[in-house]
Amino acid sequence: MANLANSLFKMITLLCLVLVLSDCAATGLAVPAAVSGSAAGVDYSITNIAHKTISYPVADVEFALHKALKKMEIKETERNAEEGKVSVTAVTGDLNIYIDL
Repeated sequence: MANLANSLFKMITLLCLVLVLSDCAATGLAVPAAVSGSAAGVDYSITNIAHKTISYPVADVEFALHKALKKMEIKETERNAEEGKVSVTAVTGDLNIYIDL
């Protein structure tokens, strides 16, 4: 009986380890974010929108944004700047991209 309990414990432990290491969406609900998170600082909401907070001057980030969009051949269609905030709209194929800095 002790051998069965030991085997069952090992199997449950292995299953939990596999779920945590696979970063399954269901484990994100059951396991604290400090353990299950592996997104390197990028948080995806349920609607698959990426949110990232960075600490650089807006001008530096905007320069990098323009450079990245140009490299990816994404066309900027609009830019609005007011009170330290910059909003950029871009398009590619059938995607509309909205970026707020």
